[in-house]
Amino acid sequence: MLVDELPAGLLTGAHGRRRLLLAGVSPAELRGPLWDEVLPGRHAWTPTDPSHPRQRALVAASAIPLDAAVGGWAAAYLLGAHGLDGSTPDPDVFEPVLLCLPRVRQRPWWDGVRPFRSDLGPHDVVEVDGARVTSAVRTAFDLGRLAPSLIESVVVLDAVTRDLGVGTDAVARYARQRPRWRGLPRLRAALELADPRSRSPQETRFRMLWVLEAGLDAPRSNWPVLDLDGHLLGEVDLLDVRTGVVGEYDGAHHADAEQRAVDNARHEALERHGLRVVRVTATDLARRRRWTVSRLRSAADLGPARDPEADRWVPGRPSSVSPLRDTPARRA
Repeated sequence: MLVDELPAGLLTGAHGRRRLLLAGVSPAELRGPLWDEVLPGRHAWTPTDPSHPRQRALVAASAIPLDAAVGGWAAAYLLGAHGLDGSTPDPDVFEPVLLCLPRVRQRPWWDGVRPFRSDLGPHDVVEVDGARVTSAVRTAFDLGRLAPSLIESVVVLDAVTRDLGVGTDAVARYARQRPRWRGLPRLRAALELADPRSRSPQETRFRMLWVLEAGLDAPRSNWPVLDLDGHLLGEVDLLDVRTGVVGEYDGAHHADAEQRAVDNARHEALERHGLRVVRVTATDLARRRRWTVSRLRSAADLGPARDPEADRWVPGRPSSVSPLRDTPARRA
């Protein structure tokens, strides 16, 4: 059977043998190289990238019972939060897909999933691409309370509040209706720290180091800075208006020579106008955390001693929440 004759929905995810046969795929084709039995009784179109987050989520969703749903990062990704893709620092290792199952259900046994017994209410499930996934507020609730640390809880809440439009008040109300559920103290603390203006997980981790480890005032995220004539000096990653400290996270694309020249020129312009810039990389947020904390505190200590009248900058008025700064995901 020609691929153009197949419904597009059959080329992603995984599907039962009966459905594929009814769509015109022959038994011989199912045994051939173009279809893989990725789960017992479930076949996937071989050219589809099995490591793509959408494919991983849809494959897991294909075999769950009708009273269960995909949750966690996979639900967030399918709902539109593409910064949460189940990746880990090891490019060959992925986070499992969270499956929310009623407590009476037997846990599925296949690899790549994390069964989680947690009852679902009538408004907790929506359908995306034919898959049952947890709703945006339930997804935010689960991600925030099940994260491995407070910092990572804030990372996921920043992403879902930004990309899915879920307000922290809505998540807090949902949590108050479930006072005995697991992980609520961490979730409540993370909701106090969440900021939908953060554009990436690393920016959030930088902000958390700034607040939780350096002990400084919470900075404004992705905030415009103007000169005294109202001209834009730049939109900085983090800004403490009181001390005049700017934090900039330099991701991998900042290593490009042309981008580095732009960054340096902007850095110099900000400092000429009276701001102090602390630039960090992934290494500064990992192996050199203590040194980064010291740099932030040193910059902040100079703030109260400066003459505010000599400042040649003012904070601007922010636009609406900015989109995620990220590279396009691989196509499934």
